[in-house]
Amino acid sequence: MKEQANRLEKAVAAAYTFLQRNPKHELTAKYLNYYRGMLDVADESLTDLEAQPYEAVFVRAVKLYNSGDFRSSTEDMERALAEYLAVFARCLAGCEGAHEQVDFKDFYPAIAESLQCKVDCETNLTPNVGGYFVEKFVATMYHYLQFAYYKLNDVRQAARSAASYMLFDPKDSVMQQNLVYYRFHRARWGLEEEDFQPREEAKLYHNQTTELRELLEFTRMYLQSDDEMELEETELPVEPENPPSDSEFEGDGDYEEGIYANWWQEPDAKGDEAEAEVALQGQRFLQLPGARVTLPHSTPFKLRCCKRLLRPRPCFWEGPSSRLVLQRVGSQDVLERVCAESASPEQPPPERAELSSLPAPAPAPARPRPGPATLHTQVRTIGDSKGVMEEEEACGRQYTLKTYTQGVSQSQGDLDYQMSTTARAKRVREAMCPGVTGEDSSLLLATQVEGQTTNLQRLAEPSQMLKSAIVHLINYQDDAELATRALPELTKLLNDEDPVVVTKAAMIVNQLSKKEASRRALMGSPQLVAAVVRTMQNTSDLDTARCTTSILHNLSHHREGLLAIFKSGGIPALVRMLSSPVESVLFYAITTLHNLLLYQEGAKMAVRLADGLQKMVPLLNKNNPKFLAITTDCLQLLAYGNQESKLIILANGGPQALVQIMRNYSYEKLLWTTSRVLKVLSVCPSNKPAIVEAGGMQALGKHLTSNSPRLVQNCLWTLRNLSDVATKQEGLENVLKILVNQLSVDDVNVLTCATGTLSNLTCNNSKNKTLVTQNSGVEALIHAILRAGDKDDITEPAVCALRHLTSRHPEAEMAQNSVRLNYGIPAIVKLLNQPNQWPLVKATIGLIRNLALCPANHAPLQEASVIPRLVQLLVKAHQDAQRHVAAGTQQPYTDGVRMEEIVEGCTGALHILARDPMNRMEIFRLNTIPLFVQLLYSSVENIQRVAAGVLCELAQDKEAADAIDAEGASAPLMELLHSRNEGTATYAAAVLFRISEDKNPDYRKRVSVELTNSLFKHDPAAWEAAQSMIPINEPYADDMDATYRPMYSSDAPLDPLDMHMDMDGDYPIDTYSDGLRPPYPTADHMLA
Repeated sequence: MKEQANRLEKAVAAAYTFLQRNPKHELTAKYLNYYRGMLDVADESLTDLEAQPYEAVFVRAVKLYNSGDFRSSTEDMERALAEYLAVFARCLAGCEGAHEQVDFKDFYPAIAESLQCKVDCETNLTPNVGGYFVEKFVATMYHYLQFAYYKLNDVRQAARSAASYMLFDPKDSVMQQNLVYYRFHRARWGLEEEDFQPREEAKLYHNQTTELRELLEFTRMYLQSDDEMELEETELPVEPENPPSDSEFEGDGDYEEGIYANWWQEPDAKGDEAEAEVALQGQRFLQLPGARVTLPHSTPFKLRCCKRLLRPRPCFWEGPSSRLVLQRVGSQDVLERVCAESASPEQPPPERAELSSLPAPAPAPARPRPGPATLHTQVRTIGDSKGVMEEEEACGRQYTLKTYTQGVSQSQGDLDYQMSTTARAKRVREAMCPGVTGEDSSLLLATQVEGQTTNLQRLAEPSQMLKSAIVHLINYQDDAELATRALPELTKLLNDEDPVVVTKAAMIVNQLSKKEASRRALMGSPQLVAAVVRTMQNTSDLDTARCTTSILHNLSHHREGLLAIFKSGGIPALVRMLSSPVESVLFYAITTLHNLLLYQEGAKMAVRLADGLQKMVPLLNKNNPKFLAITTDCLQLLAYGNQESKLIILANGGPQALVQIMRNYSYEKLLWTTSRVLKVLSVCPSNKPAIVEAGGMQALGKHLTSNSPRLVQNCLWTLRNLSDVATKQEGLENVLKILVNQLSVDDVNVLTCATGTLSNLTCNNSKNKTLVTQNSGVEALIHAILRAGDKDDITEPAVCALRHLTSRHPEAEMAQNSVRLNYGIPAIVKLLNQPNQWPLVKATIGLIRNLALCPANHAPLQEASVIPRLVQLLVKAHQDAQRHVAAGTQQPYTDGVRMEEIVEGCTGALHILARDPMNRMEIFRLNTIPLFVQLLYSSVENIQRVAAGVLCELAQDKEAADAIDAEGASAPLMELLHSRNEGTATYAAAVLFRISEDKNPDYRKRVSVELTNSLFKHDPAAWEAAQSMIPINEPYADDMDATYRPMYSSDAPLDPLDMHMDMDGDYPIDTYSDGLRPPYPTADHMLA
């Protein structure tokens, strides 16, 4: 039409717009090319008339993203997102506004139409880019924003964009990895937990679209429409000339029963197709051969059947000469066919129903046949529902089918309708307010079949809940009043001298304590609680003890009850009940004490003063897992932060019993609570050896592969705390292998514990070193260091473990080579950079010295610039040490490390590196000889030894030897000839010999005499073997990593057990420390 009006520009735009939504429409594509050829239109001039404003902005943002302009891309992408959400909101509002009324719909179809419109908004607003729709448009924009913000170093916005994207596609593996990456480096970027939450507009959009889809699905399933439809006439089937006789089946009605038992019990469907099917079934009934009724071919008949949530009216099919009605009569649903007198006098109604020829059933007694004026055939059917049940389709419902050929007036139909409506109203009233109608509700309410409830039952649920709440409120008030009136008398009976009276009174109070209302009244009576405690403490009757402990257990579910028990002196009495032989008494007593320890201030001290620990530790020999779980949690609460409690547990054999539980049980909560007790005890110097000797390392290692993360983390922390005293422990092969495997996970806590434990267990233990090396421990540790980044809690123990693995065991050389082959040398050398912590620097220096023992590592070390970094650290540490010496003060520890240790380590590493000629030359050029000569005067014997050693290596070159002599090294070297350290004296002799080679004969003679008097007077051949005597290949001894303080926090909540009412409670800070260096500033954050 545009073309015909000679408006070709608009024709081009219209064709282009159509092709954007239908890119495969060939005819329109041809028209577009034809129009463009006539107007010579460029591609960039084509206009999409239906394009939304945000589409162009989105395309521009993507282009900027692809070009690397991420800042401009994020600005346009944010703008496109905001414009899209605004258009989406207008679309939703438009679905609720006024629009053209094409037809008149019922209420529920109107709701469904509005919901469908809103759901379609998301699809209709999807942008089209080059003929392709951008699926999941909002999620796509967040995907672009996530990476763009990351490239702009705005990690906080990147994390929030990633979390927003996960709302729409939670199974996207790439975005899951991105979130893991952001969480792993959260400390580095200062991210908080709220930075990993979706953005507000993303949550609003996701909730809106999800809710709309759910509501639409609900309307499709449950809100069925009221349809009145007309079925056009269909040609009646041609009757055979000789219809089959039914004389042998007369009166049985099996034919009708078979049809309607199958037809009427089908579940209701939705929509016009279901209504049409019901109409066809109704028409088919009217045309049964056995009860034929003449209908004028020119008149259609109408189906009227309401299909709301309830069945409010009788269903009936109506024609000009026949009527089929289903209505409620008494307790039965009656299906009737009423046929008017035939309009054609030539076709009188048949005298009886003519049934089709079917296989003969068993003969039955014949029923009276009605007269010629009325044909009455009655059939009883029992339906068996299989689908979504409505009231007429309940299981076991009986239907009565009656067929009449007498005339029925319109008033009779209205009467039927009114009767059915009245029956429906009764059913609704009985459902909403049972008992009001005075009839049996079982006859009025549909039954529940196969776990499904009827619509009427769903409608009645709120009223039933209200009735139940009112009944409970009345009962609550009655219980409270009854208990309040009975309290004085019950208190008096509990104090009676007759034990039988006391037992009966305790039973009554126990029953009252089980109901909330009366329990509140009991808690408000200090006299009664005191009487219960006194009775429990003084009784020797087992039933009385059981009732009284049960009473206190019920009261302990509330803070008011805990306070009442505490003030009444209930804790000593409960501790006394821990010696009872009755299991139920023990359970009530330990659970009540557990609640007191959790939530009542002062309860811990009261339990300790009542010798509660001495009573609880022997209970660890019981065999009920749930009971043991509560008992171990009580022990943890009492031992936490209290050294005296830890020693009491040790004195009563607690470590052995706890290890036995870890070895023999599989109940997760018990294992978890027991591991927490062991973790508390693992920081006690007295308990640690006892746990290790009892096999604690092996028992804890058994659960490192558990499916419970909290159990695994507790076991790892406990193993780490115990590992410094388990270096000589046998049977740890499986533990070491599991720890090596744990190095591959990304959890910070797991890596911290695994590296720390491996560091300690490989210290001075050649067997463990070999086992870890053979199980790819070196590779795993290097990868852990590479992933750890700036987390010294992981890096330091990992470097220490590598230092141990690269020296003093048969596989040390393999470990040294493995570090190089796994590209670990560059990463290790980088750790020498400041501002790393001095403990990490010290461990790295020792590892570099061990790596230098392998000649193949010299070149990679030199390429990584290790020598300049070592010299820089050496100068810095020496200057710091000299300042304290000049001030006359003792050098303090810096993060637990003395600067003399750094000086010794750097000099020793340079000593080994100097064996390589290239390295030797680099060390000499860095003007280090004056510093090494100064170190000969150090008061630390080890520093003197390594300084003499590096000078011995440097003196092999003539230029360096002259420089050593020029710095005046002869005097201190002469003094070191008399050192008690044989290595130091040997190094000094070697240096003096080399610098005296170019001296005059008198000088050489004097040096020779000095060497002979100091070193070789007993071994004339020693001088020739002096070089071989220098122990330059001896690595450093392993340094034991100090055990670490347990990881606890002042605000770490205790996980409550599920055997009693849970409340919130906080732990106090554990003030006890081992007196050793605590490397971690945080607390036990893995309690979850």
